[in-house]
Amino acid sequence: MSTENLRKLWLILVLTLLLFTFSAHGQTQGADFALKINVLVGLVFPEGTDPVIVSLWGIILTSMLLILAMPVSREFALKNGPTWRHRFPFRLWDEDPSQGLAAKIQVLAFGVFMLWPVFALGHFWSKLYKYGVICTNETPRTQIPETFIFDRPINWHLSGMLSENFHVSGTGCAKSAAYFPVIQPFAMVLLSAFALWLWWNAIDAVFYGDRGSPPANSASLPADLE
Repeated sequence: MSTENLRKLWLILVLTLLLFTFSAHGQTQGADFALKINVLVGLVFPEGTDPVIVSLWGIILTSMLLILAMPVSREFALKNGPTWRHRFPFRLWDEDPSQGLAAKIQVLAFGVFMLWPVFALGHFWSKLYKYGVICTNETPRTQIPETFIFDRPINWHLSGMLSENFHVSGTGCAKSAAYFPVIQPFAMVLLSAFALWLWWNAIDAVFYGDRGSPPANSASLPADLE
């Protein structure tokens, strides 16, 4: 794929990622703009959705979008140079991205498109870990005492690990979503870890091109970052 097509594909993916994470983050904080922005990317949480449920899906979808976008970023970086600003796929106009205003915009775009989504992913994990509780699937649903998202409910068993016997919630079990204890949190950790590994590889390619990682005893960034 040509570098121009890679850049266009990357832009579509990271804009989707940016809009989703910005909106979902806002919804976990009770912001009014969240639902309106979600409509733009077709990922809409119903009004009044529990922030823990938004965070649950925020983890899954943010990780998946990172998994799609970061290899494209890395591929673009490996085909371009000579500075990190040239290897970063964002372009506002057809000017040298290492000169003048364009250079400053590259720094801003890097923070928005590469750092913000990872911050949002950490925020979703924090919300789910701090406030997520496991509920029964009975009517009415009730919280299982002292049972949180990484716990194994006392009546959980391996043979029924994919049955919808449990739900997750944050502000009372009346508003909850299906949850699969033990299996789901483990899978989500693996998904996020894989996404972050791809993200780190993309960061490495942007700053160092095809030279690989810097020496282990080097704590400084390359000169062209400054």
